[in-house]
Amino acid sequence: MNRNILSIVLTACILSSISQKATFGDVSANEQNSDVSITITKFHVNDQTVELSWKIANNTDHDVWICDDVSVYEKLDFEVYLSEDEQSLLIRRRLDVPTDVVWTQVPDGRYVLLRSGQERTESVSLDVPVTPRLMFAGGLATSDHAKRIVLEI
Repeated sequence: MNRNILSIVLTACILSSISQKATFGDVSANEQNSDVSITITKFHVNDQTVELSWKIANNTDHDVWICDDVSVYEKLDFEVYLSEDEQSLLIRRRLDVPTDVVWTQVPDGRYVLLRSGQERTESVSLDVPVTPRLMFAGGLATSDHAKRIVLEI
């Protein structure tokens, strides 16, 4: 991955019983204001690091659970790898992912409760070049550059 990123597509997924919404600053992917949303608050890439921060807001009338940690043999915080299209750096923290990987220990996760009206701020910082951290993904991509970042929570 280099600092001449051609395009940045941030896809944010929150598992919620209503709908999903992703925003980047003031640009909204969904005009509704009555669901769970992720707002990207910081995105910075240079020769040493990729830094990404976001705010999760529960705008629903009910509580939601947000995945806070995933682990198999050790705490990983996030699964990080270059996706099959070899153009997207995937940063993922979820357990409901299909996989062909066979583990000797079943992955587990920790969830935190986000009450109606509450917000949660999170971030991740990765060293460049980004080292893959695999949990559910199988093979490794052969490219060493990404054009997009995909964030899945």
